[in-house]
Amino acid sequence: MFLIFSQKLIKFATNQNVFCNSVIKLFPIIANQYNLKPIIMLTQVPMSDPIWDTVSDVLQKSWPNMCICWIEKNENNALMESYVIRKERMIAMRGESNVKEMTLFHGTKEASVDAICQNGFQVSMNRVSAYGKGTYFSPSAQMSNGYTDKSKNTEMSYMFVCKVLFGKCKVGTSNETIDTILYDNTVNTLKNPTIITTPYDDGAYPEYIVAYYKNAV
Repeated sequence: MFLIFSQKLIKFATNQNVFCNSVIKLFPIIANQYNLKPIIMLTQVPMSDPIWDTVSDVLQKSWPNMCICWIEKNENNALMESYVIRKERMIAMRGESNVKEMTLFHGTKEASVDAICQNGFQVSMNRVSAYGKGTYFSPSAQMSNGYTDKSKNTEMSYMFVCKVLFGKCKVGTSNETIDTILYDNTVNTLKNPTIITTPYDDGAYPEYIVAYYKNAV
């Protein structure tokens, strides 16, 4: 288990004689005042855990020969709260039956893993906008593999298994700024899309980090 905990928050708790559970509840209230970073817990998922089977099955459904090394669960309370609020806003605008939560993949470079765990997916970081400005995901792990690199030290690559909000969509165009009054997502095709984007920073949650060997097959 790996815990990222703001030193400023620890100092605050010590000064105020606050227990750990109370600190976690207080975090959203005092974060802005003390310029604190979110609390993040990365928990290794053992192969004996049913979660391992669930995550590996969804990955290998689209990439049967994917060679998984390890899986970590990303628990970031601040990101999850923002994600839930976004979901509620979308439902209020589109209706509950028109908003669904999808499990999609996002391949990334090793250098970006920590930032995504901490800050989530930030649209401003996207450098490619073939189907509109947003963060890009795919239901295909094999396709997402094309956006990863290999660690110089371990030869491993990294992919996120994400919760992604999907509402009203359209086929996107290059460098398009998505009108979020009308649409919540863009896709590469309306029938069985292999690329799905969200224009919202809080429109997706990076739930699991998967390390695997890119060239094992």
